Amino acid sequence: MPNFTTEPSIFRTVRFWLIAVVVTIIATYLLTVRYVDSQLAQRNDNNIINDCHKVWSTRGLVTDVDNRLNDANSIASIQLAFAQGAKGVEVDVYFDLAMDRFIVSHDRPYNLKNGELLTLETLFNTLQHQGYIWLDFKKMTRLDEAGVQQAVARLQAITADSDMAQRIYVESEHPINLAYFHRAGFQSLFDTQPLPKSFIGTELIHNLYKIIFFFGEYSVMGIDYGEIDDPVYNDISERVLQNVPMFVYHVPDNQALITRLAQQDNVRVILNANETVAGFGVSACSELQ
Repeated sequence: MPNFTTEPSIFRTVRFWLIAVVVTIIATYLLTVRYVDSQLAQRNDNNIINDCHKVWSTRGLVTDVDNRLNDANSIASIQLAFAQGAKGVEVDVYFDLAMDRFIVSHDRPYNLKNGELLTLETLFNTLQHQGYIWLDFKKMTRLDEAGVQQAVARLQAITADSDMAQRIYVESEHPINLAYFHRAGFQSLFDTQPLPKSFIGTELIHNLYKIIFFFGEYSVMGIDYGEIDDPVYNDISERVLQNVPMFVYHVPDNQALITRLAQQDNVRVILNANETVAGFGVSACSELQ
């Protein structure tokens, strides 16, 4: 034990202020979490999709596994997913500044569809009124303010003459850039990358993401389910995020797991990790009624 009677006063002062700062930070964190939880519990999320059939398609329903890059994110695979009962489809897109176009592709250089680039405008014009679209916006973090505003303007232009704007969820892990789309009236999907359950501090990280989500006023939060034996979206997540509308992706192809997730009211969309499997018939209707 240090002898405080003989310890120099400067050290006692530094120790006091360090303790005071730590206590203040902890108290502020706990009070903020409590406030955010109370506000989220009262938030009206009626504008967020809450269909009984929560399993959406990942990049469409792929049938040509040997030519997956061409088949995934294609008009044919997306239409097939809707035809098989999917309420929505996750689609990968890049915004090309030079072309002023959204390009449907999982990779860059872009994946061609039947030898050609597929633009989001062409996809929208083809789909008409078929279901919801989860736009996985690749590399939004690399866009500066002018680039984001250009992307928002382009998305507004290609949705102006249809109801597609009400059926889009724009995803990004960049909270600032995502806010531009939210303020423009699009549903915003704040993607998060917390640690799996095996890591110490996973609850803290979930809470920090929840705080950002709340003050950013985003529509829904996205999260990678992770491995079935060490999930990122686990019982801690379910407790901490119980009042947050969730889109859970990369969910292992496990019927019992998918059914259990579908029964959680705050889980609004589930993406199976296997893009060749449908599973769109999983229903939580009886549990939600």
